[in-house]
Amino acid sequence: MKQIPDLPNDDQNPLRSGVITIHGGASFNQISSHSQKRIRTMPSVSAKDFEILALLGMGDVGRVYLVSKNKDCIIPTARGQNIFALKVMSQFDLKKRNKLKRFHSEYDILLSAQHPFIMNLHAAFADERNYYLLMEYCQGGELANIMRQQPHHRFEEKVALQYASEMLSAMEYLHFHGIIYRDLKTENVLVHTDGHLRLTDFDLAKRIITQRVISDLQPAKNGAQQQMFPTQIMEQSQSFVGTPEYLSPELIKGEHSQATDFWTIGIFIYELLYGVTPFYVPQGGFAAISRRIQSGLYTFPSSPKVSEWAKDLIRKLLQPEPVNRLGYKYGCAEIKKHPWFKNVNFAVVYPPAIEIVKKDLLDNFLPQPREAEQMAREFAGTQFKLPKKATALVPGALKLIEQAGLPLIPKPVDIVEMKIDDVVKDQKLASTYQGKAKQETKRAGLSELFGGFPSKKEDKKPLEAIKEEPKQEKVVEQADNKGIMNEDSA
Repeated sequence: MKQIPDLPNDDQNPLRSGVITIHGGASFNQISSHSQKRIRTMPSVSAKDFEILALLGMGDVGRVYLVSKNKDCIIPTARGQNIFALKVMSQFDLKKRNKLKRFHSEYDILLSAQHPFIMNLHAAFADERNYYLLMEYCQGGELANIMRQQPHHRFEEKVALQYASEMLSAMEYLHFHGIIYRDLKTENVLVHTDGHLRLTDFDLAKRIITQRVISDLQPAKNGAQQQMFPTQIMEQSQSFVGTPEYLSPELIKGEHSQATDFWTIGIFIYELLYGVTPFYVPQGGFAAISRRIQSGLYTFPSSPKVSEWAKDLIRKLLQPEPVNRLGYKYGCAEIKKHPWFKNVNFAVVYPPAIEIVKKDLLDNFLPQPREAEQMAREFAGTQFKLPKKATALVPGALKLIEQAGLPLIPKPVDIVEMKIDDVVKDQKLASTYQGKAKQETKRAGLSELFGGFPSKKEDKKPLEAIKEEPKQEKVVEQADNKGIMNEDSA
């Protein structure tokens, strides 16, 4: 077999050039070439093709609605499906909060990602007020909710093994395409009607490089004499995003790479097995959780009984130093070789670990008053068909829209041609395949935010105001752990 030559080790090579933060090509308002090809095959749809049924959830940058399509609307990638999830994002809110670039990043990634365990994007369209992403509907809901419905709010190890395998497969796919996910948690994993998982919510994901092919990488042989391709860990991103309990130590410091996803996989597996995250601090804030993460202090509860291979995998993934973390050298392929996955064939989609009971959706959704009010504000003046309760509130919503200076009857616009130069023109960041990305300002790390970890006596002192604070999500109170005894320390 002809050996593939190694990459030139010089500063001009994009895969050797340190921090590369390219999004979708040479300019910020472009999308990757693979995504452009996908756009040509996507159906042309608009608001008049859908009826809004219910509000499924609200996130940081958008709302997700349950919708049904008209009989005349044909979506080739969803034949036989009439129910979908529609993610709606206000252009005004995205611009005001400086998050328009985040939407374009999510849109680009969803366009290019085609994997059985990643949310499938069926169509996308926009008008003068909103962006709309039409995706498959996962009737099982969030994996976090499914887990809370289980005895003792956790999964059996065989179920956890299958779910971990599916997410590891999805993560390997993303990494090979130069994407760091950065926010793996049970709330961002949905359970489809087929019983399998779908990774969703890519607004915090980041594309590091584009146009990678296997021939770019030098294969290496492990002890089993099988080829594994190294992950370019030096391709790093400097930012501060994520959920406190899942943050990796290097992400807290403000600089991270694909290795931060290996850390979150370890957190994910631990939570599936024990029902709680390893660094959770009851009634603890961000500072307390961060202290535990950086110190690497966590324990394995004595109940339930978990195999030693599962604990060994978690220990190797939750190494504070990325260079010591399993997967650092050879990526997800290295993790898949761990003995815990010995009986898993990653080329096979296994029968679902838990059966999802199918329900008649159209008969079970009646919008509540607040949901109807949200629908009216969101879709007033558009051609979406609304429930009667929401339709009655449209006149009042139109008055509010007019007062805000937004289009009363928004015209359709080409989502591909939307520009975001006004959002990124002030960011002093140059990304190019010709060399290192230069960034004049760096987001504050934990030490800059908190001035070092205060002692217990200093915990009550107010923090100094800062210009840009990292996103802090409310830590949801988890299962009561007072009766759990620690068996061993990690």
